[in-house]
Amino acid sequence: MTDKQVSAKTEVDGKVVGPVTVNYDFGATTEEKIKLFGEDCTNSNAEASMTVALQDIIRNGLKAGKSAAAIQKTVSEWKPGVKRKARSKAEKVRDEFASLSAEEKKALLAQLTN
Repeated sequence: MTDKQVSAKTEVDGKVVGPVTVNYDFGATTEEKIKLFGEDCTNSNAEASMTVALQDIIRNGLKAGKSAAAIQKTVSEWKPGVKRKARSKAEKVRDEFASLSAEEKKALLAQLTN
């Protein structure tokens, strides 16, 4: 039995209420979670959490102007709970450069070579 402290605050009528901290035993391992809540509950909550994380990846891709195919590629390489290796500065510049129009590329190259 491992209680986890969970805190939350909210806004009511323009005023911040809280935070309030409570203790709750979610179980320390998957096995403990299944014992506490059952397999169906544990699975559905895991899937719900993964869905929210996946939606975040999709939203970030859309904000970055990525195509559906590029977002799908990112999603296909995704593992829930595993952080992706950050792109290097050179990779970021290459990706940004690739998204420029021909005119923007020409202007940037001229600016960099002068």
